[in-house]
Amino acid sequence: MPGRCNKRIRLRHEQMPFPVEDIRQKAGHRGVHLWDLCQGLPCQEGGRMRRPGSVRIGFEASTRLFVLLLVVFLLLVDVGLYYALSRLENVMVDEFDRRLLVSSVMVKERLEISSLRALLQGKGGEEPARLLRKSLRSAALRSRLLRATIIDKEYRVLLDSRIIEHPATVKLVEEDFPDLDPVWSGEDLFANVKSEGPLWTRYLFSPLSDGQKVYAVLAVGSDFSLHRRLLRMARSYMVVRILGMVSVVGVALFFVVSVLRPFRRLKETAEVIRHEADGEEDSEFIISTFQRVIEDLRKKEAELGRLYAEQKSKAESLEEYNRYILSSMSGGVISADSGGSLVTFNRAAGEMLAIETEGAVGRPYLKVLLHRTLTEMLKGALNSGRIRRDVEIEVARGNVQSTLRVSSSVLRGTRGEVLGAALLLTDITELKRLQENILLKEKLASLGEMSAGIAHQFKNSVGSIIGFANLLKKKGSSIQTIDKIVKESMMLNDVVESFLSFARPAEVNPSVVDLGALIEEILEPLHEEMRKKGIDRNVSFGVSSLNIVGDAVLLKQAFANLLRNGIDAMPDGGSLSIDSVQNGQMAVVKIRDTGRGIPKEKISQIFTPFFSLTQGGVGLGLPIAHKIITSHRGSIEIESEEGVGTTVTVHLPKEEGANG
Repeated sequence: MPGRCNKRIRLRHEQMPFPVEDIRQKAGHRGVHLWDLCQGLPCQEGGRMRRPGSVRIGFEASTRLFVLLLVVFLLLVDVGLYYALSRLENVMVDEFDRRLLVSSVMVKERLEISSLRALLQGKGGEEPARLLRKSLRSAALRSRLLRATIIDKEYRVLLDSRIIEHPATVKLVEEDFPDLDPVWSGEDLFANVKSEGPLWTRYLFSPLSDGQKVYAVLAVGSDFSLHRRLLRMARSYMVVRILGMVSVVGVALFFVVSVLRPFRRLKETAEVIRHEADGEEDSEFIISTFQRVIEDLRKKEAELGRLYAEQKSKAESLEEYNRYILSSMSGGVISADSGGSLVTFNRAAGEMLAIETEGAVGRPYLKVLLHRTLTEMLKGALNSGRIRRDVEIEVARGNVQSTLRVSSSVLRGTRGEVLGAALLLTDITELKRLQENILLKEKLASLGEMSAGIAHQFKNSVGSIIGFANLLKKKGSSIQTIDKIVKESMMLNDVVESFLSFARPAEVNPSVVDLGALIEEILEPLHEEMRKKGIDRNVSFGVSSLNIVGDAVLLKQAFANLLRNGIDAMPDGGSLSIDSVQNGQMAVVKIRDTGRGIPKEKISQIFTPFFSLTQGGVGLGLPIAHKIITSHRGSIEIESEEGVGTTVTVHLPKEEGANG
């Protein structure tokens, strides 16, 4: 049918200009063809309605047309702007020339031709020159001219508004002004003249005549620099606009090529399967294809999101599990990446090194780890892959020295590349202390065996000395001398008794001992001595009754020696504090004094027999106390600082401890 739409007509209810029932009635009862009812209506083509026979412009052609129209529009705008700027330039120059012409007329009106003739002929003396110069200057000022000059044919300055003296001998450079022949013929001439500096002056050269003869040329000039700059800016702007237009054309061509190239590829792909597209047009088929692709991408995106969330959950669970492991480990773990930044720094490592773990991760290890051995081990592992094992270092945590065993390792990737390095730290302070105690026990045992015989002989000798001294006393010898012998012998006997007490194996007779009551019993006879020395006593027990199983006699001797050392360390007064608490299955007693303290380098020697820091001391009090406490499977720790005081901490197990 002529003029009939070739596409299938798909009418929707909302696109009908009249009810659908009317269409059915007209088509069914009157035999009217559906097309006749749709005359004047747009037919739907791929969801869009258009009139039959209308010209359809494709995407590619419409894009090119749009870019072409845009370029033409910008070109017309530039042409119009260029025309407007040209007109503005002409108007500005015409207006400037008009002002110069008016100024020239005003100057001529104030000049007298008769005086000028007299000046040229040399008549009248200086009076004509004075009058003309005054008139010229007055007219120039009144007209706001930059300069007003009268010159002759030889370009000599006859009069000048800027020269006060007679200017007859002043000659201008001929290149400063244009050819003035037309002016001498009676015509006006406009010209731009470059002045000193950046200034430009526009001059009007006008003849001075009496109507018959031209006697001189009047040159009036005004500053033209601002106008010239404006004109140059306008020309520069037009050049920029032209270059911008060229750039816009280039960008437009690039845009057309870059935008239409993928569209052509999509169109070629669509034409391959055109017959499978149910008669859809190119753009509709491309859109439907994109919709299917987007739908597939959304499904895949949702699947990827689900897999990502699942893997992220697993990774977070594994990371959290690793954090729990690291935070629960008793050993310290420190790791750094290849760049030297800390990646792992667990709680145990922070406690061992007395470093805050919070904020350590991510910082360079050289700024966090201040121990030289640790930084050298990490540096060696990162730079040269050198591994060191079981390196013992000493670190200070307050006044306490700790011993750490450190091993380093290199972290490598699947291809053998160095990813970082790690340190494993183990606190072996207690182990070292146990080893030292074992060594000390072995030394003391051998010393006891060796000295037992010596002490026995000393005791026999001392007994003989005492016996002979008593006999000498009965026979009337010097009483004072004999008393000294007896006194020295008794002191020697006490030393020997103390040495024997230290040397012989301790025999522990276990019983239930209340440490609080035991300490109060020891302090009772020392109260008067402490009062005289000005020593304050502070006793604090964490529990009402702190009972352990041990030998009361030996424990009393041990704590008496410890308290005696604390009192002797404060000859000028101070404070003696005794605290006792229960820590799990251990009873802990701390004795603090504010005495002179122990030098750091001598703390390791205080349990050695006969080593004493007190003048006149035997040096067996602390070794005996240490022996008694260790025989109860306990331990003694000494913390001291010179000038501050000493703290002795005794740990004793609550269960039955000693086996002799």
